[in-house]
Amino acid sequence: MGDDEIEVRLHPWECELILKYGYPFDEVKGVAEQGVSKGKTVTLKTSKYWVELLIGDLSYSANRATSDRVSEEIDELCTRLEIECNQGEKMLTQIRL
Repeated sequence: MGDDEIEVRLHPWECELILKYGYPFDEVKGVAEQGVSKGKTVTLKTSKYWVELLIGDLSYSANRATSDRVSEEIDELCTRLEIECNQGEKMLTQIRL
């Protein structure tokens, strides 16, 4: 994997949120559809750039959600995705030191 690539494990419920509220690009959409159809955790391998765009799309949807529950679930997913992006940066910094 390159410096900006990360792996994110997604649970089926997270995949459902991504498909419904995230406006995913093809790579993410394919992985999310697998997670939903198989009912299993899947691994998304992509660049941080695409994950950050997904976080933005999800945040936009969370702010417009009519249900507090849905908004909270989307927020939880966004927080986890942000942590995954930041963990990759921390690990790279430690390796380079």
